[in-house]
Amino acid sequence: MSVDEEIFVLDGVLELDGRRLGPHFYAFIPGGFVRRRLAAPDGARVIVFFSGEPVAAEPGCFDPARVVPGVDTRRMTAMRGPRRHMASEGFRHEGTVHKLLFDDPLTGDKTWLAGLAPYWSIDSIETHPVCEEQFALSGDVHLPCGVMREGCYFWRPAGIPHGPFGTTGGALHLCRGKGGPFATAFAPSPEPFGWDPPYRPVLPEEYARLVPDSYDGCRADWLQP
Repeated sequence: MSVDEEIFVLDGVLELDGRRLGPHFYAFIPGGFVRRRLAAPDGARVIVFFSGEPVAAEPGCFDPARVVPGVDTRRMTAMRGPRRHMASEGFRHEGTVHKLLFDDPLTGDKTWLAGLAPYWSIDSIETHPVCEEQFALSGDVHLPCGVMREGCYFWRPAGIPHGPFGTTGGALHLCRGKGGPFATAFAPSPEPFGWDPPYRPVLPEEYARLVPDSYDGCRADWLQP
């Protein structure tokens, strides 16, 4: 492949070059790496992220330090304190777990799992210098623009204040920071955290058309200060 490829298995088994990747296995395959076989004989649901348009290419040069052939994230030790490698001082870490899946030695980009305990919440807002995206693997997260549940996804550009947020039943999210090292700046929220917010997503026009008319507020001008 000409671009980097990240793989996270939701369920089923994926066979990657002789390795069996079961539920919640993670792999990172850099551009130029020779991937000889990828199959799911019995079916699998898999999230795949590409660093650009996926195009087949001849074998090329790559940094072996960027290869993650497959790791069972369920067996990884979770961090429960401040994530100093992500400059997250000021975050309410109690009641949360964090598993760093990939720290790109070339770009500083990061991929991680974030878990929240039931009834965890935070009243501050945060801003990141790079874009952030998340896929909800399980649970619920209450945000000002709605409640994320299993299967929900967001992509947020750099420099967008967001929060506060919390969870009723706990949550597990697959997260990525793209554009360099991840960091967080915290500030008091002008509004207190609230449970069960209405669904008011901030969406590009092509996605906003998919939201029923009964939902109010799918407006790009929400991004304006």
